[in-house]
Parts: sequence; C-alpha cells; structure tokens
Amino acid sequence: FVSLDCGGEEEYNDTQTGLHWTSDQQYTKAGEIKSISPTELKGEIFERPLRQLRCFPQGKRNCYTLPAMEGSKYLIRASFLYGNYDGRQLPPQFELLIDANPWDSVVINRASDIISKEAIAMARSASISVCVARSGDDTPFISALELRPMTPSMYPTVALNYSLFLLSRTDDGSLSNSPTRYPDDEFDRIWQSETSETSDSVLYINTTDNISAGPRLEIPSAVHRTALVSDSITWSRDFEQTGDYFIVLAFAEIEKQNINEVREFKFSIDDEWKYTVQLTEYLQHLDRYMSFEVTNAGTTNFSLDPTSESTVGAIVNGREMYQYSGLLINGTHSEDAEALADIALQLNLDSEWTGDPCLPQKYSWKWVTCTQDSSPRIISVNLSGKRLNGTIPTSFGNLSSLAKLNLANNFLTGPIPVILSNLSQLEELNLAENNLNGSVPTVLVDKERNGRLFLSIEGNEILCQTGTCQNTQKRHPSKALLVSLIIVAVATLVTVTAVIIFIKYKSRSTISKGKPEANYLNLVKFDGCRSFSYEEVKAMTGNFEREIGKGGYGPVFYGCLQDKEVAIKILSDKSHQGITEFSTEVDVLSKLHHKNLVKFVGYCTERQNLVLIYDYMCNGDLRQRLDGQDSSLDWEKRLKIALDAAQGLEYLHLGCKPGIIHRDVKSSNILLNERMDAKIADFGLSKMGPLEGATHITTLVKGTTGYLDPEYYTAHRLTEKSDVYSFGVVLMEIICGRRPHFFDSSTQQQIHITSWVRPALLKGNIESIADPILLNKFNADSMWKVAELSMVCTSPYSMNRPAMNEVVLELKEATRFQTRYYPNMNLHELGSPDPLLHHSQGSSSVLDWERSLYPVAR
Repeated sequence: FVSLDCGGEEEYNDTQTGLHWTSDQQYTKAGEIKSISPTELKGEIFERPLRQLRCFPQGKRNCYTLPAMEGSKYLIRASFLYGNYDGRQLPPQFELLIDANPWDSVVINRASDIISKEAIAMARSASISVCVARSGDDTPFISALELRPMTPSMYPTVALNYSLFLLSRTDDGSLSNSPTRYPDDEFDRIWQSETSETSDSVLYINTTDNISAGPRLEIPSAVHRTALVSDSITWSRDFEQTGDYFIVLAFAEIEKQNINEVREFKFSIDDEWKYTVQLTEYLQHLDRYMSFEVTNAGTTNFSLDPTSESTVGAIVNGREMYQYSGLLINGTHSEDAEALADIALQLNLDSEWTGDPCLPQKYSWKWVTCTQDSSPRIISVNLSGKRLNGTIPTSFGNLSSLAKLNLANNFLTGPIPVILSNLSQLEELNLAENNLNGSVPTVLVDKERNGRLFLSIEGNEILCQTGTCQNTQKRHPSKALLVSLIIVAVATLVTVTAVIIFIKYKSRSTISKGKPEANYLNLVKFDGCRSFSYEEVKAMTGNFEREIGKGGYGPVFYGCLQDKEVAIKILSDKSHQGITEFSTEVDVLSKLHHKNLVKFVGYCTERQNLVLIYDYMCNGDLRQRLDGQDSSLDWEKRLKIALDAAQGLEYLHLGCKPGIIHRDVKSSNILLNERMDAKIADFGLSKMGPLEGATHITTLVKGTTGYLDPEYYTAHRLTEKSDVYSFGVVLMEIICGRRPHFFDSSTQQQIHITSWVRPALLKGNIESIADPILLNKFNADSMWKVAELSMVCTSPYSMNRPAMNEVVLELKEATRFQTRYYPNMNLHELGSPDPLLHHSQGSSSVLDWERSLYPVAR
C-alpha cells in the first residue's frame, strides 16, 4: 500500500486501520504545506491524514508519481479537506487527472466538506501519475493520496482503455457508525453504512458466521454478514451525464430458511429485467456485476423484486456504482516520456514539470513541442536561458523524433554527448553561450557542412569547433594499414567458412542422399514407445487406402493394429514441419500419460519417412464439430470438452517437472473420441517450461495465427500463460461457434473473436454472441462463467491471466451451474481432481464441491 499524508512531516500508523502513513515529501518538492483552521471548523475532529494539506499556488498542473507494476490494477483514492486553510473562506474548484487522462472535478462547497475521489485503473507503465490542475484561478490542493493494488481478476472490465470512477459504495444493513474498510476489506475499499431505509417493511439483519470472498470482486465477509431484507427493495440515482456505468450487487443468504422456503428475486433497471438471483443455501453468496447505459440524464430507478416462485423477500448486502471513464488516451510515447523525466531530474528543473509532457494539451510542458499523434512524440525542446548547470543529459539522445534542441544561454559544462549524433531527425542544435569543452562530435560537424543541421556553438570558449582538438589529437593508423588488416580478416573468414561447409557436406553424405533427417532418425531410438517398420505401417493402413484428414503436418490415414483403430500421420515433402517438430512430438508423447492427452502408439522413420501413430479419435476435432453445425453439440457437451482440454493443459503445466508449454493450443488440436472425451494433440511445437527461479523462456514465435499470446508475439517471452491465452480463444469459439478470425457483416471487416466478444459482454448481452444452434438451452450463469473466464484468459497481459488449475476450477463451477438447471448431466463424468497437482499449489481445499457458490455475473 502507498498512503501519503500530503503536507504531513512524519511517518505514523493509523490507530483505526493499522495502516502505515508517510509524508509526501519524497514524491514532490512543489507546493506549500498548510494546516486546516481549527477555529473555523468549530472544534470538529478530523482523521490525522486530513489535518494538513499541500497546496500548489505555482504551475498549471502538479503531479505525484506513484510506483506501480505495468498491467496491474490499482485502487486510487484522493482526499480533500479545505478547512479554510488560507483564511479566505473561498473553497476552490480544480481538476483531477490520472496520467494524461481527466479523472474528475473537485468542487468544494463548504470548508468542512471532506471530498473523496476513487478510481480503479490499470497501470500503463512502471508508475501512475495523479495530478491536480487549475481549471481557473483557484489554487489546487490535496490532503491525502492512497494507492491499493488489486488482484488481476477483480473488476474485469478495467483495462488499458477504460477505468472505473466510484460514485457510491454501501454496506447494506450495517448499523455501525464507522465504515467497513481495511483490515476487514483487504483491498481497503471503504464501505459506508446504509441506514437511509427506514420503512417498516425493510429489515436490517446480520450474522456472526463467516462468509468467504469469491473471485472477481472479493466482497469482504464483513459486508456479506449484514443485509437489507424486504418484499421489494428499490432505490434511485440521479445521473448528470449519459454514458456507460457499472454496478456491483452483493447477495448472501444470512437467514436460515426452512427446507421448503425459496429466496428468488429479479434485478431490474427502470422496470427492465436484467437477471434473476436464487439463493438456496445458508451462507451462499452470489456477487454480481454488469454494465448498463444511461441514455437520458436524470433519475434512474433500480429494484429487487421477488419472483412468483419466491416464498421470502429480496435481500441485498452491498452495492457499488461506478462510471466508466471515456476511452483513455495513451499519453506521450513512453520512451520520450521516460527520457524527459530523466532530463528534468538531472537538470533539476522546476518541480511543476511533472505528469505527461504533452497531454492534455492545456497542461503540456511549456518548453516542449509535441506531434499531434495519438501517442505524441517530442520534436522540440527549448530550455534556453533557464540557468541550467551540470552536463548535457545523455537522455536527449533517446528522443528519437527530436528535430530542434535549444540549450543556449545556460551554464552547462562538459563535452557534447556523442549520442546526439544518433538523432536522425535533428535539424537544429543550439548550444551557444555555455561552458562546454572537448570537441564537437564529427558526425554533427559533417551534418552542418552538408547543410543538414544548423549548429550554433559560439560562446563556449574552450570548445573545439573543428571536430578535433589539436592538443588532444591522437595518432591514428594509416589507411593503408587499415585496408591490409581488413583484407586479411576477410580472407581468413572465407577460408574457415569453406572448410566448415565442406565438413558438413561430407558428414551428411555419409548418411543419405535422400531425406537426411529421416535417415538420421534411423540411428535414434526413443524410449517408452514402439518403433514400427515401414512395411508394418503399410499393412496397418491397407497400403494407405483410407485418408481421413490432412493438416499442416501432412495426410492422416486410418489404420488397424491388432484390432485396435489407429490414426497414422505422415510427414509430407511440402510440410512446414520437420525433424525438430517430429522429434519433439515423439519425445514428449512417449513420456506423458494422461486421460486428456491423445494416446501415442508409436512411430516410424524408415525409408526417409517420418510417421506418427496415435489412437484413432472417431469424432474428429472440435473445430470440425463447430464448423459442421452439429446440433448434438449442446452446451453440456461443450462444457465437458472445455473441461477435458483444460485438465490436459493443467497436467502439462503442473503435473510435469519442469512443466511443458504446448505452444499450439487451438480447437483443431482438441480431438474427440466415441464418448466425446476431449484429448489434446499435436505436440510438435511444445517446449519445456522455465526452470525454477525463471519467469519465462525467450524463443522464436511459433503457433497459429489467431491464438498467439500478444506478449509472446511481440516480446518472444513464452510462459504457461501463453497457452492460457490460446485456451481463452478456444473458450470463445465454444461459446460462439465461430473461428478466431471471421468476417463481421456489421463492420464489413475481418475481425478477431476477442474484439467481437468483449463489447457484447460489457453490455451484458451474452445472447448476441452465443452460438444460435444452442437455442438458449443453457443456464445463463454457466455460460456467463465461461464467457468471463475467456475474457480473463485473453487479457493482453500475462500477469492478469489465471493459471490452468484455476481455469479448471472455474469450468467445474460453470458445469455445476448447468447441472442445477439441467440435471441429466452426469457429475461423475467430471472426474476427481488430481490431488498432486492441487496440493502442490496449496489449494486442495478449494476443490470441495460443497463450497460456497459464487457465479461471476454480469
């Protein structure tokens, strides 16, 4: 946690929460420290962080830069108590920003008002900037600033493009005078007691029994233990702005009901039904969220009303309401922003130069000029006459789009950094009237002579202007000597290369003049699996009579081996795969045995052929079944296939030491047998996971377009979470029946399935993306569970994706929701979890099927 007492001068622990507070002095040198006026506040006692403040009479914008982890989610809270600190009785108004994006306006009406602004945002870099900025002539200030890390799965709609701004958060049914917060809420959300419901029909109830927090929202037990109960619970809110909003409702059954009692109620917005809640067990909780749109400013009504099946009233334990930010902008190009931050620090520039250098434009730094791009670049820096001391920061060399640099009329010393020669866009460099020494870099002198650079260096008395200094000139080797050395080096290199090529050619020719890889494998034996002769392969297939498929590897033939049906894959000459993939697949499959991995029978490497032999899977692959619009592939079967495949990947990641990364997870690599059991296939690209202590493997990108992890694709960083991303795409295919890339008739473009699914889910409209062949024969909670799981699995950042054992648990939960409404599904088909896998994670207890139910809802 970061807890800053703005204006405070010492560290202390809060007596109520135990949280550690520090002074803000290490985060800013700007502003002035002030204290609230106790006489004006008539003796009111305020919490310690609010008794002092820091105001900013100088500059348009002043920022705190807080440490963060890129791609992680944070709760950010800023608090303000004017307290007539300036004796003017004029409460100010000003703006609040996060990085380059507007957050909210701070409007204070009375001196004693405590204003708290809270946001949930994702860090775009290794820091988050929180800024106060002028909107007029008033002086901005801040009393306290807090940063709280969230878990990756919480508030799934928060991403790089969207943040959530808190409107209200209530602990319904609580009669406490103090809000619920840390340590009861481990993320230090502040839940205010809700005591405004005074109707005789509304009951305030509570329990002392503990209720565990579920994933995604982590509603604390203290909130679940109190509730409002009524035949109808209604409330309203005035929305000043149209747009998208986000609501969280916490439900927990804390009344013990008779066996024939049913609590079922529906949630509606302006009398439009959104979802139904059913609580069937004591201490069961269902924490739900959804996005909704306000199309007309004004009052919106919310209600919880029992259904006709319910024998008791509605219940609510907690509520949160957020407003979505607008589409967030990226801010200044990260390399440029980091370079300017280093420059400002090294040159000890005024502390008002904080926050994003270019955006928003009305708060941009005066001494920089930026492009108008969505992620602006720095093209000009003018620090002339700023009385700068020290040397020229080498970080100027990182401003790769810089065209003009003016550092004239300062007191800069030292040489001109050679790195400035690398600025290909530089057109003007003004270093006049400083105290620079040494020589001007030769590249800069040549650019000036060629008319490509305006260079001004007059007024630097000890700077050599010719590119070299006579008193420091060194003897250089003659051109003739350099040419001779180069010729000798090249001749040596050519000779060595020729020898190596000759040796390799001779060694290859001793093996075969045909396909050397296959002949080489004749010399290799793989332990744990059977090697077949080519004649045996021909006999199995009836001389390759029945071709049952064709893939990137080559043709696949049907065969029989001692009354056992098998599938034979033969590497074709046109295949993009080769000896490495073949060897990998044989090596991996010969050592792995799991019910959800395809069973490997053996291989053949005779007569320049590479042949793989597996158990025959009569129902083909998942992609074929989805493409074929198979009406028998109902939601129960799809759930089972997803769970089977997840368990196969879980075994690869956690059941093998070290773990194995499949690297080509896709629907066509999930094969189905006669019982529709799913098995993972095609291990040609698989790779051993990182060794203990390592976080990833750096390797060339391989896999299938549409399923590739963005982090792996851009940074070549391969982890188990790369498989998780691919599996998230498969889950979307299972829900929608569509391929990863498809033509969208509404936009007339090819789009990726994630771009189609996410907007629909954010609007709470899962029916629009569900495969029409399912004909609504599915439990909504079950499909929502899988849909939200697919969104988390396909997060752009691997740190926000679940591990495969967590995916397995979520899919089992989704299956249980389905079986409650469609009881014909056999629970025993789910199988029991591998105790070794889950015990090693320290979480075997969460596999208990009788644990509290927490469907992740809209």
